[in-house]
Amino acid sequence: MKTLNRNILHSLIDIQSPSNFETDMRNHIKSIIPTHKQLSIISDRNTSLAFHLDTGNKKTILIDAHMDEISGQIISILDSGFMSIQMTGPLIEYMHGRPVSIFSSILDKKIKGTILIQHAHTKDVREKNKDEYNKELLYVDIGTTTKKQTQSKVEIGDPVILDYGYNYLNKDVIVSRALDNKLGVSILIHVLLYSLSHSKDLQYNVIFNFTGDEETGKSSVSHFKNIDINSIIVIDTDWSSDLPFINQDVYGTIDIGKGPVLTRSDEDDGLFKIFNTISKKHKIPIQISVPLAGGSMLTHYGQQYTLNTQFLGIGVRNLHSPVETANIKDCDLLLQLLIFFLTQQSNAKINTKLKLKPKSKSKTKSKTKSKTKTKTKTKTKTKSKTKTKTKTKSKTRKNKIKKRSKNKTKKTKK
Repeated sequence: MKTLNRNILHSLIDIQSPSNFETDMRNHIKSIIPTHKQLSIISDRNTSLAFHLDTGNKKTILIDAHMDEISGQIISILDSGFMSIQMTGPLIEYMHGRPVSIFSSILDKKIKGTILIQHAHTKDVREKNKDEYNKELLYVDIGTTTKKQTQSKVEIGDPVILDYGYNYLNKDVIVSRALDNKLGVSILIHVLLYSLSHSKDLQYNVIFNFTGDEETGKSSVSHFKNIDINSIIVIDTDWSSDLPFINQDVYGTIDIGKGPVLTRSDEDDGLFKIFNTISKKHKIPIQISVPLAGGSMLTHYGQQYTLNTQFLGIGVRNLHSPVETANIKDCDLLLQLLIFFLTQQSNAKINTKLKLKPKSKSKTKSKTKSKTKTKTKTKTKTKSKTKTKTKTKSKTRKNKIKKRSKNKTKKTKK
């Protein structure tokens, strides 16, 4: 089974890509994709990187994965040197006390900062004095003590992003910031690389679209208007319900490690039936969900296109937090599902050939050969035996005739 190259995923996590500032991510993706005579770049701008693989087929499918991650921006700079920021995506009350990076437009580099949090010791006293801490406001400390010092390093509007790396809880379960949607980007890169080396097996022309600005809800897909697209697939993450404080009877069942997620909501059932059939045929476990909260690029496409669409997701715990948690095996299964979808019958034939054991064939051949050899040997032996028998018989007959003739001559002499 085709599996994810985890080094590619790790390299994507290492690159911070706040909404509307995805240039570094775009350049990194382009460095991974090799040149190919059938592949062209049809969009390369700040919030979009799109490749078109022309395989000569009649139908064209677009597969999308957004490359930005939850982030914020500086709103104001205080006289004390601190900054107030706004975050898009995460629950604000959980962001206090977190390390951040700021993309400084003045210094043209990233600088470190920390989101302030109130002292645990003063919580009760402040409540008693009715001076409660406002959890909806976020302030960042970058080590400056005056407004002038801060303004020499950053300015209003500079993006702010959570500064976390990745760890593994076991060999397959990863914890990191920005798994939404570095997982989807990694899967789409792998599908693109596979398609380049198996372009003859593909049943479609494919547009691989790495979208930006998804987390802010400002993504645009108007640059595909001149292309005749038949179907659209969106790869993203989905919130899992395998947590002790979520009632799965109410919110549905999405477990990490139990396979990719197929939703049935904004989509029509055309592509869902195909994916469902493929999963059963090739024994790829899937989880079916009706989303109750959240959104994806599918909404943007649905507003501009009337096509077959499908959301394919990876279940993630602690979604939109610095400690998002997922199982890499789900990514492997989704990658395999997409490969079977793009190649369909041709790939199924290839796999059935691989299942055959060549050793058993050679054994049967050798058996038949040995049988034929033994048969020919026995035949030659029997022939030779019969020949020798006939020869001996003829000799004995000749001897008998000679003896008879001798006896007759003796009698005549007498």
